[in-house]
Amino acid sequence: MRNEEGEKDYLVDALFKLFEYNQLEILLLETSGAYGNNNATKIDFDNHKGMYGLLAMLKEIASTYNFARIECFYKLRVYFVQAANKSLYLWSLRYLEGDVYEMWREEKIEVDDNFNNKDSIVPMIQFLWNLKGRLEDMVEHLNIVQKKTMRKTRKDTASLEKRLSS
Repeated sequence: MRNEEGEKDYLVDALFKLFEYNQLEILLLETSGAYGNNNATKIDFDNHKGMYGLLAMLKEIASTYNFARIECFYKLRVYFVQAANKSLYLWSLRYLEGDVYEMWREEKIEVDDNFNNKDSIVPMIQFLWNLKGRLEDMVEHLNIVQKKTMRKTRKDTASLEKRLSS
């Protein structure tokens, strides 16, 4: 599948976008088959697919805020949830320096298919609450990047206007 620019589209199972931030993507979901599917090839493929999705998300953020200093991106993480076998995995990716990126498995939770087991609900709520907190941190860092970009853009615009008026 190709988009208008002729590039291949990346197809994910679910995607979270921030509409107040130029529809930047901050979280994606890959489901590796039905619940209990333990096909290692599919699970590994979806893990790699998710990693490439995270790299594309970071690239889009960097392109959107291309006037920000590179140091602004060091604390910025994007996230990927992988549903595989009977587990949910939360992965993150952030830029370090040069050509180095750091991918972490932040959390893993076993999903119980017995809905009468009330003990399995608390870990799921903790997993989702932690994900919410991480996304809030990510938006906070994105705010910092956005503010620094605006400051730099305003300063460059003022400098350009001054040169043009003389």
